[in-house]
Amino acid sequence: MGVCTLTGWLEFFNIYWRLIYNVARRAGLGHEDGQDTVVKVSRSIGDFDYHRQRGSFKNWLCVVTRSCIVDFQRR
Repeated sequence: MGVCTLTGWLEFFNIYWRLIYNVARRAGLGHEDGQDTVVKVSRSIGDFDYHRQRGSFKNWLCVVTRSCIVDFQRR
């Protein structure tokens, strides 16, 4: 699933924005930082390389989301 096309971005956004946004908000980020987290995570999608033994895409997505949250909290 590539996010580099408009269709890919919309598909990614429609499926995962709530998960990413809600994790960010529960971590104490404000509305705008929650939105920025969604965009930042979507830019990392090209780094995803699926290996069944390493876990699911959703697990990877949560790890990247938490990493982005830590970056926002450091600011």
